[in-house]
Amino acid sequence: MNPPGALTERRFIAARAMERRSLAFLHTLVETCREWPEPRKWLCEDFVSNFKTRENFLKMVDAPSLPADPASLGLAEMAEEASGWRKEKARMQARTGASAPRIYGGRTWSEMEQYAYRYEGGVTEMGVSVLARHWRKTGARAKYAPELQRAGAELLDAVIHRGKPQLLAKLARAVALLNPKKRMNLKALLGHADWWKLQACLYILRNPQSSYRTRDVRTHLARLGVDISSLDFRRFCKRHGICRDVRAGRPRSRRMTKPGRDD
Repeated sequence: MNPPGALTERRFIAARAMERRSLAFLHTLVETCREWPEPRKWLCEDFVSNFKTRENFLKMVDAPSLPADPASLGLAEMAEEASGWRKEKARMQARTGASAPRIYGGRTWSEMEQYAYRYEGGVTEMGVSVLARHWRKTGARAKYAPELQRAGAELLDAVIHRGKPQLLAKLARAVALLNPKKRMNLKALLGHADWWKLQACLYILRNPQSSYRTRDVRTHLARLGVDISSLDFRRFCKRHGICRDVRAGRPRSRRMTKPGRDD
């Protein structure tokens, strides 16, 4: 039996937490450059030899907050190598229109993917579910991935500083849902409501259209053994801003005249 406070099999966590900050930073930098070639190239070439890169980096360090632009190209922005891509992107948008990527009922692939993550996670918070999925997908290199380090830090900060320990239970559930054995029973784990909405999201992602007919989606779900009403799908589309095809279709039944009325 281990005495209180002894280092158990989790000794590496304690060792990392008690490491000198300067040494920890150096180790993180080295491990990141080992696993990902982009930071190594940028640090050893662009940052060392290009004054403009260093100047841009210092501006970001001295700024009151980090830029939150998801379209930023990161290291390429620092070296001012992204202007060519931005010009090409502008030309493409001028030719195709800014709404061109919104081919999933008015939504983008990224937006529909986020909805799918939301329903696949069930009652698990989407951010926790996405973190668990991407960590598993990245494999052994996950702990060196900067984006996952930042996401993990946000999770721990929410637990420790913002008093949300329930996120750890949700993380455990998200990891359990990713277990291949349990995914066979995913329908039972998620429940009817989240299951059919997940399948509707996947149907939309596999069938890009400007709008979706309610009966087509209901027919697809029926093949999977899921029965929903037209109202269910209308509410789903309204909630997520997905366009429905509301053009008139065939009448549900033919009008019948009573025999002998016109005799």
